[in-house]
This record gives sequence, structure tokens and C-alpha cells, in this order.
Amino acid sequence: MPSLALSDEAIPLTPIRQEGAMEKKKRTVGKKNELREEHGEMAKLRAELVLEKEEKRKAQEEVSTAMERAVQNFKSSKDMEDIKIDFA
Repeated sequence: MPSLALSDEAIPLTPIRQEGAMEKKKRTVGKKNELREEHGEMAKLRAELVLEKEEKRKAQEEVSTAMERAVQNFKSSKDMEDIKIDFA
């Protein structure tokens, strides 16, 4: 076995194990699949968020419309006329 002599003592050189091409490819493919799964999960979460925001917007719109209608009904009601007279 070859050695490296830095001083009086020889340090044996041990061969560095290099990863095989197939092992490296398997690991890369595994990471790609993992990233695809994460991307799919993120896309699903984004879609759910968009749906929730749309539902919230619709609900707020319905409440706003109902409030406007209630205010208009009250303004045109007899009760409103009585209040105007009381404060006058």
C-alpha cells in the first residue's frame, strides 16, 4: 500500500471510496421524486387556499348586501320616520 511520508513516520494512504454512478443516480431520482411530491402537495394547498379565499369573499359580499338592504328598509320604514320626528 502506498504511503505518504511527512516526517520520519509513514502515513498509509487509504483509498477513498467513490460513490458509484448507479448509487448516485438512484439518490438523485429519489430526491426528484420527493421534490415532485412536495410540489404536488404545495399545489393542492394553494388551490385550497384560493377556494377558501373565494368562499370568504362571497360570504362577506352576502353580508354586505344584506346589511345594505336592511339599512335601506329601515330608512324607508315607519320607525325611521318616528325617530326623525322625535329628534326634530
